[in-house]
Amino acid sequence: MQNNAITQRPTSIAELNEAFGNGLLTPLDALESTLARIAAKDDTHRAIYVIDADEARESARRSTERWRSGTALGPLDGIPVTIKENTAKVGLPQSYGTAAREPVIARENSPVVDRLQEAGALVVASTSMPDFSGLGSGVSSRHGIARNAWNSAWNTGGSSSGAAVAAALGYAPVNIGTDIGGSIRIPAAMNAAFGFKPSYGRVPINDTYLGRCAGPITRTVRDAAHTMSYLARLDARDHSALPEDQSGGPTSTSTSVGCA
Repeated sequence: MQNNAITQRPTSIAELNEAFGNGLLTPLDALESTLARIAAKDDTHRAIYVIDADEARESARRSTERWRSGTALGPLDGIPVTIKENTAKVGLPQSYGTAAREPVIARENSPVVDRLQEAGALVVASTSMPDFSGLGSGVSSRHGIARNAWNSAWNTGGSSSGAAVAAALGYAPVNIGTDIGGSIRIPAAMNAAFGFKPSYGRVPINDTYLGRCAGPITRTVRDAAHTMSYLARLDARDHSALPEDQSGGPTSTSTSVGCA
């Protein structure tokens, strides 16, 4: 069945920033729109694993106050974000997409999540992926089969399947995937979204594996660039992290983070 309900709401970072700045919308409004969108669409598309609505609402309240007082933290403040379920966020389960293991509750944030939350982003949900990120499709023994954003009979690509569907359906402006051999780029292409695989080590992660990178899947190139300016900040937990870009690129505000 064709899915013709690709949203006309403000969905880019720039559009939401403008709406937050002039008071037409608040981060709470943006979050509730995201949650409503997921509720309306995800029984069919299976892009979402776990929703973290309570913490996201509390973060949205704080962001709303910052925008009202003129103290917003930057372009990601109040922006809904999803993370692939292999990206750890404290309190959320990680199953790595498979029914072959019991989900483990994360006890420490990934550097990616820390950078997003420092920027004021609202981490709303974790997204589905195939077993152990090992397939170029959305087939998972844990999550079922993720369905393409444009036609639910089509493949999503993988392994950042849920992230690409979430981007295309307008669940969130920013959706974090991971990629070794195409796991951001394939599903982004198959769902008509923009997916960016950074150079290895450019985005610090704490589940380092040779070649694995975390990066954004978005609806615009500009949204990916905004996101990368935060994700690329140094983090001492990743021994493979590249030196920061000294030619006008992002600068670190937190390079000593320790481990739990």
